[in-house]
Amino acid sequence: MKKRFFLLILIIFLLNIVACRRAAPPPVRKRPESLAPKVEADLFISPIEVKQKLESGGNFLLIDVDNPESYRVVKGTIGGMVIPLSELERRLEELKKFKNQEIIVYSLTGQKSMQAVKILRRNGFPKAKSMKGGMIEYQRLIVP
Repeated sequence: MKKRFFLLILIIFLLNIVACRRAAPPPVRKRPESLAPKVEADLFISPIEVKQKLESGGNFLLIDVDNPESYRVVKGTIGGMVIPLSELERRLEELKKFKNQEIIVYSLTGQKSMQAVKILRRNGFPKAKSMKGGMIEYQRLIVP
């Protein structure tokens, strides 16, 4: 009887150990580190690269998506079409001829231009890029 009782306790103890054993967590699939820089590089262009393109006269379209009031904050513009962000979706038709051309979008801080790039890409403009940092960064880096 004592042997059976001892054996029963031992079996319960072993089952308890097996049942409570922690299973190894499933492996976490990491995204390749190389994807993040590629995505960012694909969406942005630096002010220095924009200046070089302007000087070389490259084949690209430049779009300013700020409202005219923004010019009071930072003097100047680097040219291009002026299409305020609030009008961009309504005016996509006039940009259709530039679908396969590089499009550089800028704004005062770069926030509106990033929104504009998302709109353009969603509507079939795969080469649209935002000038990183906007006109503030352009003037900080380029204008003496």
